[in-house]
Amino acid sequence: MINISERNKGLITGLLVCFVYFFFFYIRKAPLQGTADYVSFAVYIAGIAWSLLTFSNANAGAGFKEIFNAGFRCFIMATLLIVIFMAIINIIHPELRENIIRENNLLLLQEGSRTPAEIEENAGKFRSLYLPFVLIGTVLKYLVLGAVVSLAGAALLSQNNRRRQTPYA
Repeated sequence: MINISERNKGLITGLLVCFVYFFFFYIRKAPLQGTADYVSFAVYIAGIAWSLLTFSNANAGAGFKEIFNAGFRCFIMATLLIVIFMAIINIIHPELRENIIRENNLLLLQEGSRTPAEIEENAGKFRSLYLPFVLIGTVLKYLVLGAVVSLAGAALLSQNNRRRQTPYA
């Protein structure tokens, strides 16, 4: 069996998540939110679980800290690749930003509480803040998800490792 480090498992996981987004965006012509997010979350969780399980099985005496660390190394690398991919997609496709601005402007016009000048000023501010907000949102959702999966997985697997080491009386 090939021994793949947790960092490399994170790279593989990140590439698979990027492929999911690529597939949904370019091939299915679907938005980056919704179904693409759910499928990418499933792939991301599976990649972290793969890293946790293989580490735990290879290191039967590993405790919570060591197992969590394996998941951490995996999800950090995966998140890095996903954020870079999202930055590239949003930079080369400014229409994503413009579509959101257009929808927001229509809602504000229908609401009737703002003047056209205020709406255009709001759109200008949104243009300048769009990419940082998208990237911060991506970082946060994947880091939180990775931390939760790693914590839960490490807790379960460290308990399982303790049971395997305890002799039955």
